[in-house]
Amino acid sequence: MRNLFLALLLLMGTVATCFAQSTLDPYRLKVEDVIAIRVFGEDDMSVDGPINFDGTISVPFLGFVKAAGRTTPELEAFIRDELKRQQYFIDPQVTVNVIQFKPLRASVVGGVIRAGEFTYKPGDRVLGLITQAQGPQFNRANLRKATLVRKGSMEQIPLDLHSMLTRGDLSQNFELRDGDIINIPETRTNRVSVIGLVQRPGQFDWFEGMTLADAVSSAGGEVPYRSRMSAVQVQRVVPGREYAYSRFSVDFTKFTSKNDFTQNIALEPGDVIFVPSSKSLDINQLSQYAGVAFTLASLLNGNFSFFPRF
Repeated sequence: MRNLFLALLLLMGTVATCFAQSTLDPYRLKVEDVIAIRVFGEDDMSVDGPINFDGTISVPFLGFVKAAGRTTPELEAFIRDELKRQQYFIDPQVTVNVIQFKPLRASVVGGVIRAGEFTYKPGDRVLGLITQAQGPQFNRANLRKATLVRKGSMEQIPLDLHSMLTRGDLSQNFELRDGDIINIPETRTNRVSVIGLVQRPGQFDWFEGMTLADAVSSAGGEVPYRSRMSAVQVQRVVPGREYAYSRFSVDFTKFTSKNDFTQNIALEPGDVIFVPSSKSLDINQLSQYAGVAFTLASLLNGNFSFFPRF
C-alpha cells in the first residue's frame, strides 16, 4: 500500500511540475543569481557575476544597474537602451543569460520519511518537495491536516495532501517560495484495536483502505474452534462526538466462506474490533475490553485527563 502511494506521489509530482513549468510566468532574476552579460563584439563589456543583495549588478559605463525583479529580456532591453541613450554605442546587441540560479531552499517536517531542508528549482511545487522527502509515513501522517508556512509569515496555509494523492486534486499544489516550510503532523490515533479471541490481540497501525480482514490478519487470525467469527463486533467513534460510540456486528464467516465482501468492512482510525468466543456474546464484555484498549491508547498518547464512557 505504501509503495503504491509513493509511486502515485512521484507520478503526480512529476506531472504537476511539468504542467506548472508549461504555464509559468517568465522567470524574474533574483538576488544571488549569477548572470552573464555580453555585448556582441565588445569583449570589454563582458560581465559574469552574482546579483548583489541590493538587487543590482555593475555594468561597464552604466554603473550599478537594477537586475533583480526583471526578466533577462527586460534587462537586455534596459542595458541596450541606456548604452544607446548615453551614446556609448549606436546599436549594441546585448544578451543576458543566467549561469546559476540562486539556491532555493524549502523544508518538510513532521510525518515524512526523510524530513529536512531541500533545494528546488524555480517552478517546483508542493508535491515535488514532498517527493524529495521520500513521501509521507502513511500510517502515521495526518495527510488532511498538513500546512504550508511562507518565509516571514505566521499564517498556516492548509494543505489537504489526502485529496491530492487520492483524488488528484492539485488546487493546493502551490508553487514553492524560498524559505517555505511544509509541516505534515504526525498522529498517534491512526490505529485500530483487535481484542478478544484472536492469536495476538493488540493495537495496529491504520492505513488508508484498511479492512477487517487486514486487522484480523495483523492480529494473527482467529483461534480455531474458539473464535466466533460470525459475530465480530465493531465499535466506532460517532463523527463529531469524541466520546460517543456506535456498535455493529459483522458476520466475517460470510466473507471467508462465501466471498461476501460487504462483510469485509472498511475500517476507520480508532475502531475497536472484538472477536467473541463461541459462547454467547456478552455486550458488557465488549465494553470492558474496549475501555481497556481506549485507556491504553490514551496513556500511550500522554493523555491522562479523560476516560471513555460506555
